[in-house]
Amino acid sequence: MKLLVLLLYTIAYLYIIFEPHISSVTTFLLGIAAVLLTSRFNFSELSTIVDFNTIFILAGMMIIISILKEQGIFTEISKRILLISKGNIVRTVFLINMAIFFLSGFLDNVTTILIFIPILFYIADAIQIDAKPLLISSVFFSNLGGMTTAIGDPPNIIIYSVSKQSFISFVTHLMPVGVVVLFLQLFLLGKKLETHGMNFVFDTQSIKQDAKNPQLIKYLVIFLIVLIAMTFHEQLDIEL
Repeated sequence: MKLLVLLLYTIAYLYIIFEPHISSVTTFLLGIAAVLLTSRFNFSELSTIVDFNTIFILAGMMIIISILKEQGIFTEISKRILLISKGNIVRTVFLINMAIFFLSGFLDNVTTILIFIPILFYIADAIQIDAKPLLISSVFFSNLGGMTTAIGDPPNIIIYSVSKQSFISFVTHLMPVGVVVLFLQLFLLGKKLETHGMNFVFDTQSIKQDAKNPQLIKYLVIFLIVLIAMTFHEQLDIEL
């Protein structure tokens, strides 16, 4: 029986790797099959086996991210980065990676990567370099940022839920390490870019004319309130 369950587990992972478009449903069905085959599952004990707290945290964050994405908030953030950098390509790459790092601490990693990938491709094309180093660095920064908070990655959420550690405890222990590695990686990335595009400057005039979004502040304030509530949920006596 154990070998059969292990086989189903292996098949589920193969679907995740090779058939990602149907992996969610397939994995769920294989999980149900494994439960029924073991014949040791009591549905009356469902709440003690499934961590609904973790599921609802993930679902809530996904809903918030979807709303922010539909409202174009992340596109606005990209535009602001280009404006702040004043078109300087090295400064733009640094700011993008720092934004990926800090956003990944509170948002889904895939979302943060997809926000900035078009800009990174444009930069690579503009200064005639391979885009792979820029993309690999962004993935690294995303994973690094995701590990610095209790809600940055699903594994962190699970650990946070089980360990009963505070949100601030996660940040104080992991963020310093993440910031040190962040600046080390930025230094190495700067070495990579120092021979490319140092004199290249983006034209930000068109962005200035199109960078007015009155909804930006409103949605960012709402998102900030959510983050503050998560950070100080113990002091506010709110269950996360």
